[in-house]
Order: sequence, then C-alpha cells, then structure tokens
Amino acid sequence: MKMRRLLMLFAIVAASIAASGCGYNTLTTKHEAVKAKWANVETQLQRRADLLNNLIETAKLAGVQEQEVFGTIAKARSQLLNETPILSRLRLSRQESRPQFAAPR
Repeated sequence: MKMRRLLMLFAIVAASIAASGCGYNTLTTKHEAVKAKWANVETQLQRRADLLNNLIETAKLAGVQEQEVFGTIAKARSQLLNETPILSRLRLSRQESRPQFAAPR
C-alpha cells in the first residue's frame, strides 16, 4: 500500500513537471509573438512620425512659395494702378470686385 502511494505521488509529480514544461514553452511562444507584433506597431508609429515631418516641411515650403506669388501679384497690381489713367483704374477695380463665374461644362 505504501509503495502504491509512493508510486502514485511520483506519477503526479512527474505529470506536473511535464505539464509545466509545456506551459513554459507555450508562454515563451506567446511572449515572442507579442514582441513581434509590438515591433510592427513601433514601425508603423515611426513611419507616421516621418510622414508627419515631411508634411510639415512641405507645408512650410508651400507657404513660402505662396508668399512669393502673392507678393509678385501685389507688386504687379500696384504698378498697373500707378501707371494707368483714372478711368482704367475704375474699370479695373470694378472688375476685381465682381467675381467671374463660369458655367460648368
């Protein structure tokens, strides 16, 4: 009877050791899968951060170009108004105040 209990205890200990080894391998596998997926998340975040910096730089350059264009337009308009007779100025200012709409095609 004592031998049977000892054998039963040994079987339980052996089974629990074997089961714990399988559990450890499963946990390790799942941990590695989580680390791999987190690396994908970090890669996407870095990509978005790089795209945001590029977008900001593009907006700055567009602003500079827009200032140059509007500065050139203002300069040309002031020269035109200074060099044209009074009637032409009135006609020009009337044309500028009315928007020109085109019919859709």
